[in-house]
Amino acid sequence: MNGELYYLVGKPNTLKQSLVSVLRKSLSDQSDIIVPEIYTTDETVAKCENYIYIDERNFLLRQSMDLYSLSWEKNESFYGVSGDLSQRIASGADVILNGSLHNLSRAKLLFPSISIVFIKKQAADEFDVEGRYLIAEHDEVKLEWDEKDFKLGQPYVLTLMSDHCMENAIEMILSLVTHNRDCLEYAG
Repeated sequence: MNGELYYLVGKPNTLKQSLVSVLRKSLSDQSDIIVPEIYTTDETVAKCENYIYIDERNFLLRQSMDLYSLSWEKNESFYGVSGDLSQRIASGADVILNGSLHNLSRAKLLFPSISIVFIKKQAADEFDVEGRYLIAEHDEVKLEWDEKDFKLGQPYVLTLMSDHCMENAIEMILSLVTHNRDCLEYAG
């Protein structure tokens, strides 16, 4: 059974970086869920623990050798995911990737069965449910399926209503992975 690519996207103020960092630490001992690091030529971005700095010359050399599964350029910096994501997914591993809206169309071309998870922060008193189906909910976290967002390709929407709800957010993402695995086993 193949795994799946979960492509996390969202605006920088959505705590996506923090979520990916906590996911990486929480899942470090699991072999069936991978949270790959991203190489970048942006030294400022590389200070986040989800990135590894590489100079532009070496980045472009690696890119010319097809050592990145996905790579993109944004704001005059380069980004790349090392290793073969297709092989990892084909071996049954699920991959949770700190994605970029900037590279979403390319990711969709390379991985047609991609699951996009849009991470957003929302005040508890705001409601935005039109065109969405609730999948799971905790007090400060909601996971929905957005049927009407054609720009993103109908993503899952993970809404964080607090800065202190990372554990619940991780639980939601892992329940999504488990749910999708169960559906694939049932269908296959």
